[in-house]
Amino acid sequence: MTMPSLSFFITLTLSLLQLTTSLPTQLGVTYSTAATTTKPPPPDQISAALSTLKLTSLRILNPDPTLTRAFTYTNTSLLLTIPNSLIPPISANRSVALRWLYLHVVPFYPRAKITTISVGHDFLDEYYSSPGLFSCLLPAVRNVHLALRDLGIHRISVSTTFSFVNIISTPFPPSSSEFQPPASESFIKPLLQFLRDTNSSFLINIYPYKLYRLNSEIPIGFALFQDHPFNFRDDLITGVRYRNLFDMMVDSVVSAMAVAGYENIPVVVVETGWPSSGADTSEVEANPAYAEMYLKNLVEHLRSGTGTPLRKEGVAEVYIYELFDKEVKLRNDRNWGILYPNMTKKYKIEFSGCGCNDYQKIAIEEGMSTWMPAVWTPAHHETYIDLCLEQTLKGNKPGTHFNKEGWNNIVESFYEKTGFRYDNKQIKNHWSFTKEQWKVWVKLIGDSSMKWDPETKTFGASKEDWDKYIEANPEAAQFRFKELQFTEKLEIIFDGTINAADTEASTGRKRHNGSSTSSRLLRKVQRTTMPKGKNDNSCDDESRSAVMVQYTHGTPMASEQSMSSSSPRKAKATWMPAMHKIFIDLCLEQTLQGNKPQTHFNREGWRNINESFQKKTGLSFDRIQLKNHWDVTKEHWKVWSKLIGTGSMKWDPNTNKFGASEADWESYLQENPEAAQFRFKELELADKLETIFNEITVPGESKRASQRKKYKYASKKSLLHNKEPDILKPDKKTELLCDAVELRGAVMMQKRMEMVPSTQVKPTYSIGECIDCLDGMEEVVQGSDLYLFALDIFLKKDYREVFLQLKKPNVRIAWLQRLQSLDPPLK
Repeated sequence: MTMPSLSFFITLTLSLLQLTTSLPTQLGVTYSTAATTTKPPPPDQISAALSTLKLTSLRILNPDPTLTRAFTYTNTSLLLTIPNSLIPPISANRSVALRWLYLHVVPFYPRAKITTISVGHDFLDEYYSSPGLFSCLLPAVRNVHLALRDLGIHRISVSTTFSFVNIISTPFPPSSSEFQPPASESFIKPLLQFLRDTNSSFLINIYPYKLYRLNSEIPIGFALFQDHPFNFRDDLITGVRYRNLFDMMVDSVVSAMAVAGYENIPVVVVETGWPSSGADTSEVEANPAYAEMYLKNLVEHLRSGTGTPLRKEGVAEVYIYELFDKEVKLRNDRNWGILYPNMTKKYKIEFSGCGCNDYQKIAIEEGMSTWMPAVWTPAHHETYIDLCLEQTLKGNKPGTHFNKEGWNNIVESFYEKTGFRYDNKQIKNHWSFTKEQWKVWVKLIGDSSMKWDPETKTFGASKEDWDKYIEANPEAAQFRFKELQFTEKLEIIFDGTINAADTEASTGRKRHNGSSTSSRLLRKVQRTTMPKGKNDNSCDDESRSAVMVQYTHGTPMASEQSMSSSSPRKAKATWMPAMHKIFIDLCLEQTLQGNKPQTHFNREGWRNINESFQKKTGLSFDRIQLKNHWDVTKEHWKVWSKLIGTGSMKWDPNTNKFGASEADWESYLQENPEAAQFRFKELELADKLETIFNEITVPGESKRASQRKKYKYASKKSLLHNKEPDILKPDKKTELLCDAVELRGAVMMQKRMEMVPSTQVKPTYSIGECIDCLDGMEEVVQGSDLYLFALDIFLKKDYREVFLQLKKPNVRIAWLQRLQSLDPPLK
């Protein structure tokens, strides 16, 4: 193989050194249970450990849905790894990738910040003796990428992980580095092209310790980042001097990618570390002192933002291997953990601070064009909350979100106060995150079993109460040892935004008279916004209350021109349990009134549901939002019906529990991953859903029809809002509802008691099902070009299956329009 010319490397070096912007290196840690023989710690302990270490990125080598669930509604980004054993079947069939995504991604994203999926881990090394399997890797990566797109997920990147010693031919000097043949031509280059096309990163393990062990000429100080006059190596071809082994290995990868023609692809170091104990006594360098020195110097090096000689912006992310030591070491195993098995700290290292560096801040101040990830430090978050409060009190939040003027004011003021210019999307994303945190907190302190004391700001719940609550609400684990910050300000900001049913438990801690914390806070803000010369005490309690009502509930003020000129925004449909129950009750009511002749409600039914829902909740959800929730509820019912109808799952309708073993569950979820949501929690309101979704012909059908007719002309009082709660005798309409639900419940119980294998019917994806679904989409006019096009593609089963698997009408329409616009058209 001919070596590239000297002029090539000079040109390469100059081009790499001329990169103008430096992005922050995010620091994370790898968590793995593959090599342990002990029971792994509970997910909430792992989440708490990351919070203690102040790390915001986690790489999960062996993904577990319960662990992923623990990181929903947190600011921790997740990198998930698909096992090597699944690569051959995924490469052959995209549906295998979809099944994995349905189990590990779909139930949690985007509530959990899943950013990257690695298809396999060092696959080439594990299957080195079977080179024929190498060809499976790239098709598997592509199929996972396409499966994510099929699900409408576009912000999760897909790649695969390599080991430095297995793919780099010559580590020193870096200018001589290339990818090892034959993988270089047959696999690496096509993969690099894929990564560039999809804006994904090159994932690699970099262990200076292992390279040091392989090469006795490398000084130990060079591997440990020690500052010493003799700790350097010069690349004579490029004229670059290296002060540590880590940078040299990173630049070897960069140089190898440049030789292949892909020098600008981001690099992510998914594993690095130093063992605190070796596999045997000969590894004298594997000791706690060296391990702490390497990690401490690595963190300082990343925090400095200097990058590497050939890549000034450095690597995009670095994950330390690994989170904690194994309690029982296997043969030839080393201890790499930064925590002991009991989850206590092993080293005195401050891992936080690897964020935006000075170089990037200067670039922003000088107006350079660069995108910067939003890193929300506590100080930045507090500034953001203060700005949101200011705009709320100014009346720039008429509904659930700020108007255009409010958002612009927040973005500009945030830049003025911090020097960091985040765009509107980043600011709004943090608003959504903060709002979800507030919802979790309000629900937590409103639960009587948690015994929240607003005076001492502590919980009185026992450990058993916490365990029980977190099992049902895993997103609340973050508040077990630390309360939500700035709650007084958030109460004013989100007042009137969150559904009253979800915050009713917190009303007891709302403003009392004029001396509450919120009122004092309001007076403080008023003092900063009042025109000069106004007396702070001139606002009495009455006028202050009036201002509070106007500001927090978004009532337009005559003096606020921006308010009167801004159009109301469509509220985002957030379905809390109380809202879902109201929706189901309204659907049941319309079903019993005969307004659901087939699989969907008619126009009268939807109109009644829409109007009644708005009257009962005060939320103006449009018909599309209600229909979307109908589709989601219907899919949940299908999954639940199939689950309890499977004999091996041993559903007991008397105890409302499954008798299936762990092996039965694992086998069932392998084929039906969408049922994972019901493993620990049954479907709510199942009896009512049985009535809504199943038209069952049973003795007494004529009686039920007469009940419907009688119900239709009964009193139009609300089923859920009884004006005389002390009267125990139910009205006629309530009796009819109870009778209907009891009848359906009895039939459903009889069906469950008769569980037989014949109930295990898989969807047929028939043309009739597709047409029924299409007819229920009012957005598609019957007889239109799009409607007729859909009928044509329904002739193929693959298209029918995709159409019915898509849950939301707007996604189905977008998919149909995309197929319709293809050139040449589909045949």
